[in-house]
Order: sequence, then C-alpha cells, then structure tokens
Amino acid sequence: MADAFARLVTAPKNKNFNNRIIPQGYPTSTSISFLAYKEMFEEIAEYADYFNYKFSVYVDDLTFSYT
Repeated sequence: MADAFARLVTAPKNKNFNNRIIPQGYPTSTSISFLAYKEMFEEIAEYADYFNYKFSVYVDDLTFSYT
C-alpha cells in the first residue's frame, strides 16, 4: 500500500522508475514536503516557543518573528 501511495505522489527521475522524486509543481508537492519534515518543524516550534518567538513555515521557507 505504501509503495502504491508513493508512486501516486512522486515521479521517476531521469526515466528511472526505481529512483523517484517529489517534483515541483505537483498539487501534492507542498503537503508531501511538509509531512516529510513535520517532526523537525515541531522541534523548531518548541524551541521558538521557549524563547517567545513566533515560528511559521511554508514548504521550505521558515520565519521567526518576535516583539
């Protein structure tokens, strides 16, 4: 099942069907990319909270704000 899902949201790299990538521009790209790094983003958010910063992320753009 996981293999079938992975093939739905990835594309072959250089026509090699065993080497797959998350292509830019696919509707699923941003969600899959976020989920791949979710645990890391949660750790960064905890760190930011500790210092009273606001942390936001959009795909691979990270922002820290404070007042």
